Amino acid sequence: MGHKFLKHIERTKQLLLVVDILGFQLSIKTQFRTAFETILLLTKELELYKEELVTKPALLAINKMDLPCAKDNLDELMKQLQSPEDFFHLLEDEMIPEKTLEFKDLIPISTYTGEGIEELKTCIRKSIYEEAERENEEYQKKKLLLLQTSDQMSRS
Repeated sequence: MGHKFLKHIERTKQLLLVVDILGFQLSIKTQFRTAFETILLLTKELELYKEELVTKPALLAINKMDLPCAKDNLDELMKQLQSPEDFFHLLEDEMIPEKTLEFKDLIPISTYTGEGIEELKTCIRKSIYEEAERENEEYQKKKLLLLQTSDQMSRS
């Protein structure tokens, strides 16, 4: 992905990965990767850049669901994501991250037909809202702790 791009990810509140259900090949000189392999490689890149990036809330949009074989590929991907370690033996060691991303939601979409796009938008909004709520709760707890600490200090 490149360090210049990855630097921007540090500031994000959540991650959204969009993968092609039929797999991906950057160029004829590079190896074809399945959707599962692509997810692991992206995770590995995030991890190598900064380990804590893989702990951010993450959503997965699975694109091109309008194509033939997409449903079968999705079923296989879901199995792989439910227990990724069961499939690690099929992969090169350098592809395997120390920690896998835990996706809050997996949304099958088709940017061609528009299928799943509204659901994806809803999931993004919900995830942003939940993260804001969590941050607000943390802030309120810290504020309360500071008040309690200063109150105890003023009494002594």
